[in-house]
Amino acid sequence: MTCQSPTGASRRRGRPTAHTREQAFDAAMSLFWERGYDGTSFAELVAAMRIGHATFYSAFGSKEELYREATERYVTQYADFFQKALKSGKDTRSSFQSLMEASAHAYPRERHARGCMVSLAGTHVRQY
Repeated sequence: MTCQSPTGASRRRGRPTAHTREQAFDAAMSLFWERGYDGTSFAELVAAMRIGHATFYSAFGSKEELYREATERYVTQYADFFQKALKSGKDTRSSFQSLMEASAHAYPRERHARGCMVSLAGTHVRQY
């Protein structure tokens, strides 16, 4: 379904398409990676994702659900090296060496915040 904006341009209404959803999700994941769950406000999420509040809730459910999905994606897409490195050695010492080498290669990526999204989450927790 499309509608006319005040400027006369057409725009789509409803849930984002799969491609747009992926872009929105990637924007949210980047924020979570950089700032953690507590350090990322809902307003920052919808602004970065370029979606409205209603679209956010219909597409992602809640901030908590979005973060859970982002963490799962991180583990499968960006942290899969961890298990591979640990299993690659013939003993504890060589496995740990493989892990350190793989970490040194993986964590300074230019596309994302540096470091491990899961480990960094603990450093972003607000004190209540």
